[in-house]
Amino acid sequence: MPPDKCYLPKRLLHTWSGHTKAVSCIKLFPKSGHLLLSSSMDCKVKLWEVYNKRRLLRTYSGHGKAVREASFNNDGTNFLSAGYDRFIKLWDTET
Repeated sequence: MPPDKCYLPKRLLHTWSGHTKAVSCIKLFPKSGHLLLSSSMDCKVKLWEVYNKRRLLRTYSGHGKAVREASFNNDGTNFLSAGYDRFIKLWDTET
């Protein structure tokens, strides 16, 4: 069943910048969507604020090669990242 209303993007609201290489994945925080998780070919995962100042909150470093994917758990307390270094890492979102 199609949605009641469908909105087409009309204008750019914000651009987040901070990765030094290509971004491979983005995920919104479960349910609320107030945080954005991005993984990149620069071997880092970054956590961004979606509303208010839309700033970078935290950078997670730990992969030896590019990070291909990152994903929150259901309540957003943790996330997994998978890199081309053949490691899957479990992170605490807060620390």
